[in-house]
Amino acid sequence: MKIAHIDADPDIRTLVKLALTSLGGHEVRIYGSPREALARIPAERPDVVLLEALLPDMSGIELHDRLAGIAALEGTAFAFLTTQVFGTAGKDLEKIAPVISKPFDPCALPAQIRAVSEAAAWKAGRGQAFRVRASVAA
Repeated sequence: MKIAHIDADPDIRTLVKLALTSLGGHEVRIYGSPREALARIPAERPDVVLLEALLPDMSGIELHDRLAGIAALEGTAFAFLTTQVFGTAGKDLEKIAPVISKPFDPCALPAQIRAVSEAAAWKAGRGQAFRVRASVAA
């Protein structure tokens, strides 16, 4: 699976890449800024985009919205890997995409990312099946 990870912290980027490549066998591209991510991710077409909510120059939510609006990324799964977010902000984040809280377990991360990808694929497939049934019924 191809995964794009955006985080300003180089230590977190290194740990995530190590966990997802060594333990999960995934191909991981890491980005230190939203601008870099916006410039490169659409051409790379990852299966999953893993975002930090607190990024320099642009929030993770804004970056999510901009990436999700790119046609080439239709069907891409998104998740936030971010510091524990409490209250309304945390609930708002979970409405957008699944949230994996920092600190996180590097050994569990590959399975968590796989679950995010499978849930997005199921959701997309279910929507497609509904559209097909609706057009057949018409």
